[in-house]
Parts: sequence; structure tokens; C-alpha cells
Amino acid sequence: MLKNRIAYGILLCFTIGLAVCIPGKATVSFVVLLLALLLFSFLQGYFTFRRFEIQQSLSQDSLQKRQRITYQITIFCKNSFCPLLKLDFSSDTKVLGDLQESYCSAKHKQQLNYLLTGKYRGRYQVGLESITFYDFLGIFFWKKQIGELLTCKVFPKLTSLQELQIPVGTSTSHKLDLFTQVDYTSIAELKQYQPQDHMKDIHWKASAKRNELLVKHYEHFNQEKTTVLFDLTPMEYIEDTRLELEDRMVSVGLSLLHYLSKDTSVPVQLVYADDQIRSCGEERSVVDLLELAAFLPFKSQIEIVPLLKTMQQRENNGTVLIVTNALDEPLVDYIFEQQVEEKTFGVFYCSVYSDPNYESKEKWKELLVQRAIPCFEIKHGRGIRSQLEQVTEYGRESIQ
Repeated sequence: MLKNRIAYGILLCFTIGLAVCIPGKATVSFVVLLLALLLFSFLQGYFTFRRFEIQQSLSQDSLQKRQRITYQITIFCKNSFCPLLKLDFSSDTKVLGDLQESYCSAKHKQQLNYLLTGKYRGRYQVGLESITFYDFLGIFFWKKQIGELLTCKVFPKLTSLQELQIPVGTSTSHKLDLFTQVDYTSIAELKQYQPQDHMKDIHWKASAKRNELLVKHYEHFNQEKTTVLFDLTPMEYIEDTRLELEDRMVSVGLSLLHYLSKDTSVPVQLVYADDQIRSCGEERSVVDLLELAAFLPFKSQIEIVPLLKTMQQRENNGTVLIVTNALDEPLVDYIFEQQVEEKTFGVFYCSVYSDPNYESKEKWKELLVQRAIPCFEIKHGRGIRSQLEQVTEYGRESIQ
């Protein structure tokens, strides 16, 4: 734009100088033509700026991580000749779509489509911050702020946790679900198959007799509440690693909440700390609980052990599933103390090969496994075969 102004100014000065030096009808007419062209360009751009409409839409307002949606902009210009437009996107739109400033030659009606990808979980404000209009000479411009942004929610992916079972007793066919206390050798009832049911739970003989798919529902040893506890203290990694680990931790926690709430009849609650310790359970629907957990910020100043102690003081029974990055000596010592009092824990911790504390986490993990405390590794790194593995004394077993 600056180049256009300089070039036009030089041309106009040269023409005026020529008209002064060589007076005549032709040179004066050329100066008048240049000034008229400048005025026409200004008026055309100005009235286009005053007479335009814009519509924005998303193909869907919620998506799972890595999923793509279409962001559509429709621009209506009512003038017969439309200038150049520059689109300035919101910072969230640039993140989702790798978009920078975009230029387009406006038409009477124009639709622009952009693909947005949910890279990380969160709520994003998608849309245009402003549109800048340029006259056809590229000398004048008018900028209009766009105040309407669309909200887009990116949810972490859930994973099936049907394989989180451990052998109990001497019989290899006798399995006890770690979190739900389900006895897989005792069938309580048969129910009609639903899409979320696992194929291995289908009772094939009964299904053949009734000519419909039936699934087995098992006996529960108890109905004690299970607590999914999120450690939301900040993690000190580079941004991409930190965001990916936060997403994976939340994904595991959400999968636990979904599995316990949907696939079992065990009461479940979510405990976390931001500026204070919060507990959410039966008073919320499953959908509300999952949406709340999906967008928790990792900004807590309350460490995991004080959070556990406070929670245990309030409710002193049930299984506690800890999702944390801080697998360290204070946490392991506290779990061992509570294990003496026959408390049940499951630990899900982050593992990053480049983490300077990686070796110490391996040591604490081995101690937990030796004491028969279920331990699961949320992995991060290049070339990994699975994101979640159960750690046992015999090695690791992939869950997802």
C-alpha cells in the first residue's frame, strides 16, 4: 500500500510539473483525470465499506481432538465494483487453522472455506477480528472490527478401558475389575446389546436361543464411591509437550469417568483443585461431568498430597484413582501409609523420556508395583507403541 501511494504521488507530481512546464489542454486534462480517478477510487471503496454484510458459520461447534471442521465466511458486497479485502482472524482461529492474514478480491457474493483442526483440547473463539477494505488503486483503506466470534469446543478422545482388569485368586478365569469391583464369574442378568457394550460380554448361547444379541452384566462386590482425582499443578515442559501431556492426562481421566458412569453402576465423583478444592459427583449429569473435566486448566497451586489428605478427611472410603504428573516420594509415601489402612488406589502418571525426573519416576513406579498398587503409565515421545500402559511386575501391557 505504501508503494502504491509513493508511485501515485510521484506520477501526480510529475504530471503537475509537466503541466506547469508545458502548458496545454492535454497536460491539464491528464492532471484532472488523475485527480478524478483518485476521487472515484476513494468513493467506490468508501461506499463498499458502508454497504457490505458478512456471515460466519462452523460445520459443527464441538469436535474431538485431531478432528477437522469447516469454517465458512460469506461476504456480500452490494456495489457493482468491489475492492480488495484483507481478513484478520482471531488468534484462536490462527491456531486451529494455521491461518495468517488472508487477502481476497471481493465479489458481489463470495464464500470462503477454511479447514480447522482440533490440535489441543479447549474452548476456542473462532472468527474474524476485522476486515480491511482497500480501494482499487490501493491508496486508501477502511478497517471494520467484527465483534461476533463463534465458540468451538475441542474435546479429548476417550479410550476403551475394558482391559483394565487384574487376576484375582488362583483361577486364571476369575477376574476382578480393579475399579468397579465386578466379579466376572458371576452373571447378574442379561440385557439387550447396546452399541457401547463390549463384544466379549455377549452371551452367545442365550443370544442364539432368543434370536437377539444379549450381553452379560456381572455382580458387584460393593457399591463404594470411586473418586477420579486430577492433579492440576502446572507442568514444566516446552509448550507442545506440556499441552499434549495435559490432553492425555485429561483423556485418561475422562475415560475413567465415562467408563464408571456409563458402563458400570458404581457411583463416581471428580475431585480437583483450582483456587480451592472442588468435588463434583452425583449432583451433576454424566454429560456435565465430562464437559467440566474436559476443559480443566492446569493452574492449581495445591499439590497432590495435600489434596489427597483433604479429600480423605472429607470421605474416608472408596477407591481413589490418581491422575498426576508428580510421581514422587511424598505421593508414594502417602499411598503406602493409606495402604496399611486398607485404602485402595490406582495411579496414572505421565512419562516423558526427556524429563530429568524420568529415572526417579521409574524407581517410585517399581515400588508401587512391588506393593501391588495398580500403576499406569501415560506415555509421551516419538515412536511409542501406545499412550497408556499398565505396569506390572512382568512388564508393561498396552491399554491404548
